Amino acid sequence: MKYLVKAEWIKFASLRSSWTRLGIALLLNGVFVAFSLWSFDRIVGEAEPDTSVLSRVNTLSAGVTMAALVFVVMGVHIHTSEIKSRTIIPTAGAAPDRRELVGAKTILTSVVGVGAGLVIMILTAITCLIVLDVKGFPLNPLDDDDVARAIAGSVLYLAIAGLFGLGTGLILNSPTSAIAIGIIWPVAIESALQAFLPDWVAKLLPFEAGRALTVAGPDHELPALEGGGVFLAWSAVLIIIGWALFNRRDLSDS
Repeated sequence: MKYLVKAEWIKFASLRSSWTRLGIALLLNGVFVAFSLWSFDRIVGEAEPDTSVLSRVNTLSAGVTMAALVFVVMGVHIHTSEIKSRTIIPTAGAAPDRRELVGAKTILTSVVGVGAGLVIMILTAITCLIVLDVKGFPLNPLDDDDVARAIAGSVLYLAIAGLFGLGTGLILNSPTSAIAIGIIWPVAIESALQAFLPDWVAKLLPFEAGRALTVAGPDHELPALEGGGVFLAWSAVLIIIGWALFNRRDLSDS
């Protein structure tokens, strides 16, 4: 298995597009965080101290939702880039157990997601702490557990979004279709479903549940770990279904 993971990493790292996508995720996150910081004192105004503190913490994750879309695309491409280039045929020939191949892709997606997410959130936290302090809204990460939780939760949210993308790519087996569904689902489909579904069902939709990882205070109906668990469960189900389909496909027709 470790050789398969290493091979997947080499393929991922050798593509310039992989690093471009991570750079876009960093940029998108930065744009939304910058806007949140710029408008912070206008929005918070004379809010109660506790509310003000929660708003400061939530500034850390202001851009995570948009960055997650790029992580979905990254997850899709970890599988479908091989389908498009047809390198999946020699890959499957070298690793005839497709369960191990999907497992290696899942490990790679998780590791890259956590690593890239950690870099993005550390840079975000440093920027937010400096700017908020200059604006007169200091936030001490050593005294406020919500800061560490927002950072860790956002990292997990991004990593799980990557797994969601991988599962979507495995099922659809087409980069165009998988990217379209992977982006449209959180942006449009979940929003539409939330308008019709009962609240207790709507809060269990994958990205809505995962959002509990990124917010501080009573801004979400689910506790962080439960919401993250629901999001992870959705992604795991997609990967399992994708593996079952991948295991039965004739790759020469891909």
